[in-house]
Amino acid sequence: VTTGVGRLNAPLSQAELEEIDIIAHGVKERISRLLHRVVTIHLKSDRISFPEDQQLNFVSFGNSGGQDEFNVNDKTGKLSLRFNRRDFLDNVSELRADWTLAKFPYLTKLGFPDGIMLVGPLSRTFQTNGPLNSPHLDEFDLAAFLRDRTNLSLENYDSCRLLEIYWAAQRILDLIEDVDLSRMKVDADFKVSGQGIGVVEAPRGTLVHSYLVSQGRIERMRLLVATQFNNAYINMLLRDIAERHIDGDGISPEGEKLIGRCVRIFDPCLSCATH
Repeated sequence: VTTGVGRLNAPLSQAELEEIDIIAHGVKERISRLLHRVVTIHLKSDRISFPEDQQLNFVSFGNSGGQDEFNVNDKTGKLSLRFNRRDFLDNVSELRADWTLAKFPYLTKLGFPDGIMLVGPLSRTFQTNGPLNSPHLDEFDLAAFLRDRTNLSLENYDSCRLLEIYWAAQRILDLIEDVDLSRMKVDADFKVSGQGIGVVEAPRGTLVHSYLVSQGRIERMRLLVATQFNNAYINMLLRDIAERHIDGDGISPEGEKLIGRCVRIFDPCLSCATH
C-alpha cells in the first residue's frame, strides 16, 4: 500500500522494517519444513508432461547486475533469444481470436505457434541469478532434482514456487540490512510527458506495463500480464490432456482431475488477462 511508480508514497518506519524481518524469518522456517518433505511427494506423483510437439520458450526478465533484458531459454536451459526492455514491442506480437477477449502473445521472430511463451517460477529458474543458482538452496534435495532439466514437467511450477518463496525471504533479509530509512522518500514529477515500459517478475510471471503520458495524464496504456503470456500454452495443454482422456462423449474422471490440476498450477487470472 506504500508503493508508487518508482518510489514509496510513505517511507518505512523502523518498526515496520523490524516487522518485515520477523515475517521473512517466519516464512523461511515454514517453507524449509515443507521443502524437506515435498521432494518425496513430488517424485511419487504422476507428472503432467509438456506436449512433445510444441516448442518450449521459457521467458523471464532480468533487471539485476546491470541487466535490463528479456531472456528466452529452451527446455535444456540454452539461451535462444535475448532482447532489451526498450525493444519489447519489436519482439513480441499478439494474436487475436474471435472466441476470447484474452489475446495470445508470441515471439515475433519465431511466429505462431512456435513463438508461444511460458513465464512464471519455472521460467525464472533458467536465469543465471535465479533461485536455483542460489547457494541458500543447496541443502534441499528438491533444488538438485529441478536442476536436472530431464525431469521437466508441469508440476515443476509448484516446486519452483516453493523454492522461490524461500529464496525471496532470504533476499528480503539480505536487502533490509542495507536499507537507509533517511533515503526512502523520493519526490516525483506528476507533470511529466513521455512513453515508458515497466517490467517486473510478479509471482505468476513476467508483468509488462507500457504507458504513454502527456503532462501527467495517461493517454494510452498496454498491459501484458503473466496469464496472457501463458494463455496460448494453457489452452494448448488443456486440449492435449482432454484429447488423451476422451471417454465416450466426455472426458474421463482422470482427465478431469488432470485438467483441474493444470489450471491450478498456472493459477490463471482471466480478468487480468482481458484488460
